[in-house]
Amino acid sequence: MAIRLKWPYKYPVISVAPDGKFGRLGKFDKDKNGNPLPHQGSDYRIPCNTPFFLPQGKVDLLEKNNFGYGYYVRVLMPNGYRLGFAHNNRLDVYLGQDIQEGQIGGLTGNT
Repeated sequence: MAIRLKWPYKYPVISVAPDGKFGRLGKFDKDKNGNPLPHQGSDYRIPCNTPFFLPQGKVDLLEKNNFGYGYYVRVLMPNGYRLGFAHNNRLDVYLGQDIQEGQIGGLTGNT
């Protein structure tokens, strides 16, 4: 099943990772022995307090400090995939909320 997502920001951004892809070895992603693990997401350099848009679905996780993710929201989409947004300065949704595609989830940040 294809995933169609609206770009979550109002303008293009520059990826922090040279390739901007999942799976690179992240300097903060380590196992219990300190060995590097593949990074599980894409990081982008975005100005703080930029509104971000969510995909259609339901908020199934909302945390203020999630293992270094800071203000974090995750959406369970109708196709069963989950998409998370981390390091935000503000969250404008609540746990269990039904989300319409393109709804603002909060403001990006550095938490």
